[in-house]
Amino acid sequence: MALAGLAPSALLEANFRPHSSYERSRIAALSARVVEIYCWCPPELASRRYAQRASDPSHHRAHVLPTLSAERLAEFDRPVAIGEVLRLDTSGPVDLGSLADQVRARWP
Repeated sequence: MALAGLAPSALLEANFRPHSSYERSRIAALSARVVEIYCWCPPELASRRYAQRASDPSHHRAHVLPTLSAERLAEFDRPVAIGEVLRLDTSGPVDLGSLADQVRARWP
């Protein structure tokens, strides 16, 4: 996030925790218009997808935990909502073209 503060325009990709005052303050400190894409699906589906990816030997070993508890999933239960929020239901197929159009319409 330090580099984002120096860039005239940036795209940040991460699982930001909306209840974290540290993460919220870092995002709020950016002197930029924030457009958040909040990806959502039912917690049971998110947990199942995470466990499947974590157990797949061909998947990058970014997952340090083999599963996500309900408490851990609850850390991401809502958008950070510092700027404009686009809510994206990822429980089914996503129309990436439409999403890109929505982001472009809001990009500074």
